[in-house]
Amino acid sequence: MFHPTLTAIEQDVTTTGYRAVEMLIECINGYDGSARRERIPVTIHYCEASGSHIA
Repeated sequence: MFHPTLTAIEQDVTTTGYRAVEMLIECINGYDGSARRERIPVTIHYCEASGSHIA
């Protein structure tokens, strides 16, 4: 393992993948609208490398 422990994010790759495929299908079907941003929640796990152990 790493020391100090590394801070990491956890993301829902299934939702991200499904949404990416949906958007690709929209483009294939002729979507010509403007660019969009998609927000998919993430969780951040703070560990020693980010200084979270400092009180």
